[in-house]
This record gives sequence, structure tokens and C-alpha cells, in this order.
Amino acid sequence: HWQFRVDFQPGANKMPSLHVANSFMVWLAVRASSRRWSVPFLVLAILIAASTLTTKKHLVGDVALGLFWAFGAWAVAGRLQQRWMDLSLTPRESLVRFVRRRPTGPPA
Repeated sequence: HWQFRVDFQPGANKMPSLHVANSFMVWLAVRASSRRWSVPFLVLAILIAASTLTTKKHLVGDVALGLFWAFGAWAVAGRLQQRWMDLSLTPRESLVRFVRRRPTGPPA
């Protein structure tokens, strides 16, 4: 623990590691669209996660929570897409329909 007292700045980096979360979210997006690039992007995401530990910028818990954040955000985005989007529409048509959507409850 002496190493962290000397070289680790508490409070400098908070949970979760957004480097880890963002790199794994990018990998999830690439994995969903391209088999060819899935493995190289996974390797890069793993290297980014490892680098946050080897440069002593984050703790293991930060990386674990970053992974949880990425997979959780991906799952929530998938649920929202299923709920809000009609996949038979183009992205523009979908956006227009979403923006024009009116609340279903009584007026306030």
C-alpha cells in the first residue's frame, strides 16, 4: 500500500473509469455491426482498461464499475430502442416521429 500513498492521488479519478466504459461501449457498437472489426476493438478496449491500472490512474474497482457502466448502458439503450423506435423506419423518420410524439396523459 505504500506505493499508492506515494504515487496515487485520491480523488483525482473517480469511479467508474470512463475510459473503460467508453472503450467497451465503442466495442459493443462495433461488435453489433462488424464481425471483422470486433476482435481488434475488443483487444484495444482491454488494453485501455489495463493501461488505466498500470499507469496508476484507477483502481481495479474503477475498471470493474466502468465495465458495469458500459454493459448496463448498452442494455438500457437496447430497451429504449425497442420501446421508442420502429425499426422499419429510416433514422430520420424515426426521429421525426419521436419528436412529434405527444404525451398520452391528460393535459396538465
